[in-house]
Amino acid sequence: GIGEVFLLGDKELTLMPEQEKVQERLLERNVKKLSEEKSLWLQKEEKKEKFEER
Repeated sequence: GIGEVFLLGDKELTLMPEQEKVQERLLERNVKKLSEEKSLWLQKEEKKEKFEER
């Protein structure tokens, strides 16, 4: 982001771990979201298949 541009020298190094934690949290959230959407989609597909079998 814009804030990162202004961080120079030692300050940047001290803030990096914190930023990495935030990134990891965002990634975890995205993965959870994706897996939930995928499971919902799979459920729909299964229902479709069962319906078509009859």
